[in-house]
Amino acid sequence: MKILANKTVNIFQKFSISIFIFIVYLFGLSISSDYGISWDENARRVGAKSHAKELVQFLGLNYSILDKIPAVKDNYHAHAGPYGMIYEFPALIYEIINGKEKTKETFLFRHKLIFTFHFIGIITFFLFSREIFFSKYKAIIATLIFSLHPRIFAHSFFNPKDIIFLSLITMSLFPIARYINTQKNSWIILASLFVGFAMSMRIVGIYVSFLIIILLSAMSYSNNTIKDKKKSYPIIIGFITLAIPIITTYILTPYFWESPIERFTEAYLRASKYPWAGYVFYFGEIIKAKSIPWHYIIIWIGITTPISYIVFFFMGIIKILRNYKFEFFQNPMMIFCFFGFLIPVSMAIILNSVLYDGWRHFFFIYPFLAIFISYGLFEILEINILRNKIYLQSIIVLLLFFGALTNIIKMHPFQQVYFNNLAGSDPIMKFEGDYYGTSYRNALDYILENDTSNKIYIDVQNDPGAINRHIISENNKKRLVYDFMPEWNDDPDYFITNYRTDDRINTLNDVRAKIAPYNNEYYSISVNGMKILGVYKK
Repeated sequence: MKILANKTVNIFQKFSISIFIFIVYLFGLSISSDYGISWDENARRVGAKSHAKELVQFLGLNYSILDKIPAVKDNYHAHAGPYGMIYEFPALIYEIINGKEKTKETFLFRHKLIFTFHFIGIITFFLFSREIFFSKYKAIIATLIFSLHPRIFAHSFFNPKDIIFLSLITMSLFPIARYINTQKNSWIILASLFVGFAMSMRIVGIYVSFLIIILLSAMSYSNNTIKDKKKSYPIIIGFITLAIPIITTYILTPYFWESPIERFTEAYLRASKYPWAGYVFYFGEIIKAKSIPWHYIIIWIGITTPISYIVFFFMGIIKILRNYKFEFFQNPMMIFCFFGFLIPVSMAIILNSVLYDGWRHFFFIYPFLAIFISYGLFEILEINILRNKIYLQSIIVLLLFFGALTNIIKMHPFQQVYFNNLAGSDPIMKFEGDYYGTSYRNALDYILENDTSNKIYIDVQNDPGAINRHIISENNKKRLVYDFMPEWNDDPDYFITNYRTDDRINTLNDVRAKIAPYNNEYYSISVNGMKILGVYKK
């Protein structure tokens, strides 16, 4: 009877957890419609159409509709970013089925699809952290740390590149940990497939394969389980962890099919030194992206991550450095995680990589950071004064999440401009604000609700101001007139800006001094005291 009762309780617990997870997923889907269109979303969509055309023609098919789509070589958005078809093609198929004129539904679906990738990443991060900490309760806390980063939370709805890559890297970590803990070859094969999925999003994902090889090589000299296997075993595993990802990447990237070696090499070189000639706003100065200081990534992570997370991260680092020999033998995945974030950051600094828009290109290292944040937290919870005192431990855990969760709620849907106190009282004066331009959607909504004119002439600072009309209802979208449209009359009713100009400081000072064209404010968006967008009547 007791065994049956325990089985019933376990089934009920699993069922309850499944229902809770499903409710959280539905909640995420519901709020995905609150966000605007990011700068990259339409660019990726336009590029994917050319890749789809090349794929169809490669298969020997031809349709008249393809004539309107430029070839890959004639489409900058296609040849500059041939990756990510694992996300772009499903989104494009939905658009074809739903109808290309229904742009609002198209972009709302894309937001849901991005969140779906991220949500699967969250689930697999829980499984991964359980393999590391050997406790489902610790895994839950680690997963909350992973999930409740304000900036990444917002990006998980509108970032079609960095979030998909982050999610796929995260999905590869669980089977890697399972392989290390079980030595079953099926797990390393599965891990290699997911590394291939990640590489199809960004080719630099191959670094995970090299991390696996380095870890296994080190373990082969210290672990009897591996020593007892054939001498060729590490070589075979090394071949698997490189061959499967590369093959998977080729399969999922039709761009490589026509000229495999040439295009693969070209893509790798472009990824290692992306030729972006723009400027970044960093510590109040406009700097060429090609000339950013070595500390750019480190500072951006430091000023946009909750301070409590940073404190526990350093505690985790101190502990791993103090006990690295013990950890390597008892839990080698901790060493894997250490190099998982150290190597990419170090290489970016050494190679002086072109970076911009904060650290979004490095979101993929956050799973490793989250593990060390958790590691530091668990170290604190194990000190004598707190050990076995559930109520004190609960208070500390709640305090850890309180700030992050509060900001996620009160900043919605602009968590992408989250800064901690280290960034100063008005970070927008020193660092990039809403660089992705999603807040333009809210400005357009406000104008359309409050201006009843049949035609409203809109002047915008940059592309997202026009792109965000695609997430407006069809009837309202027709009321908006931009300078690239035939109806334009050179006399705009409104000027909308996210203050991303070539002369940022003077622009922001003019806004505060209400100097033209910022002297007739109609609407603005402020988040935590920062003005991130303004609408000005002409």
